[in-house]
Amino acid sequence: MSTAPSLAPVTPSILPAASIILTSIGGWALTMRSLMVNTIGEDYMLLAEAKGLRKARILWWYAVRNAIPPQLTHLAIALGYVVSGAILVEIVFSYPGLGYQLYMSIVNSDYTVIQGITLILALSVGLAVLIIDLIYPRLDPRVTYEGESSVSRKIQDQPSATSCVLFYRFLLRIANSQQACCFYWDYSSSG
Repeated sequence: MSTAPSLAPVTPSILPAASIILTSIGGWALTMRSLMVNTIGEDYMLLAEAKGLRKARILWWYAVRNAIPPQLTHLAIALGYVVSGAILVEIVFSYPGLGYQLYMSIVNSDYTVIQGITLILALSVGLAVLIIDLIYPRLDPRVTYEGESSVSRKIQDQPSATSCVLFYRFLLRIANSQQACCFYWDYSSSG
């Protein structure tokens, strides 16, 4: 008797996932090409070539390594695009998900569900950007969220403008808003 795992639960999601991935590959490739062209023109690339390093080492160790961090930031921001593209994919493939629920709530004019799903999408994009911002210094040591030692006391006394603080302020603004989930159109009044 074989104990190999079955692919039956994964099979229905292969085609929708492939359509989302394949539609975004072109944009990612063009962005990476543009970043590589900019990176190849930098002084440290000319220095590496003047040192006599192999082309493969220059390409992978210097160019790709310095072109990847902006792509990670773009990845977090593109989460909103992936979800909006997933709405169309879910409708086409009749795949039950958040996008299909959003579409049905728009068709049925269910405004509270539309607001809830929009809030979930906004929070997920904000959380993804926050996570990337927190991981970014580990991926690229040139990026730090601390000032120089002479000004570090001044920076500690002032509120930081990192995405963490901005995201926290955004959440407070939503929590303090009295109209966050109570917005209805009154179609009965003519006007």
